[in-house]
Amino acid sequence: MATKTKPTTYADKIAAADAVAADKATQAREAFEEFKEKSERLADEAHEARAKLTWMEGRFKVGDDTVTPEEYALAKARHERAELLAALGEVNDRTGENASDRRIRRAKEALPAMESKVARAVAEVLREPLRGITVYATFGDVPAPEESDLPVAVVSQSKPTKNFAKHGDSDGKRVFANALSRYMIHGEVKVTLFKLPIHRELAGKQIADALRKQGIEVAPGSGLDHSHPMTVARNGYEVQELRVSVGKALDPDADPERVAEAEEQVAESAKRAGAQTFRHIDAHSAEWQMGTGFEEHGARDSARTL
Repeated sequence: MATKTKPTTYADKIAAADAVAADKATQAREAFEEFKEKSERLADEAHEARAKLTWMEGRFKVGDDTVTPEEYALAKARHERAELLAALGEVNDRTGENASDRRIRRAKEALPAMESKVARAVAEVLREPLRGITVYATFGDVPAPEESDLPVAVVSQSKPTKNFAKHGDSDGKRVFANALSRYMIHGEVKVTLFKLPIHRELAGKQIADALRKQGIEVAPGSGLDHSHPMTVARNGYEVQELRVSVGKALDPDADPERVAEAEEQVAESAKRAGAQTFRHIDAHSAEWQMGTGFEEHGARDSARTL
């Protein structure tokens, strides 16, 4: 008797895409670790060769001829070889990075996602404005649906999720070092809608409004409110895509109780800061509080308290 094959659902395709992406991400991270280890080893060897050569030349300058010409020539050759292999380059005065450091950082930034936290946060919100459309989240390649799957939307994430406490905000600034920052994330996702002509269309403002309503911030300057996707015909259905830059969202895996505790801590800190500001204002004269003593007290006091 022939065995019946269970039909592959679109959810199965999403799970398979995630599995393939996870394997690729693991391989990419293993390759990165090897590259990083080799780069750091070559950099260490270059520094050691430079230090040895500098020591020898220092001995020559004080008249010490115990280092033989052969030893000096070998040290110079090893230093030149190590420098070429490490390719350290010039140090950036602003970041303190040399060329090897920059290559390691860029290789790390290029690593693919192996989770879909930002995509999941966005997908959860979009299920309300896209009622009647099944919404999935993935960090793999978006699979093509069958006509029976339509309409279906997929929120995909290709880059790792960034955390406020570890990576700073969406501008890369470390300015959110409070109790809540460890639970806040940001990143970029793509919303893909597969549909027939009779189905509703994607609208940037609709997505932006839905995200803000649920406390998810859209990254400044992303232009999502004014975005209108181009419709592309493919395999008998239509495809629309929108990119969404999420400036701040709650980690979907965060423990609700710990988040609530963190929110209380942040609120208490804000309350204490406000009380200190009012105490500082009360310490000034009535003229200063009315604004008539602004020039006398100086703009510096005003900026410190307001």
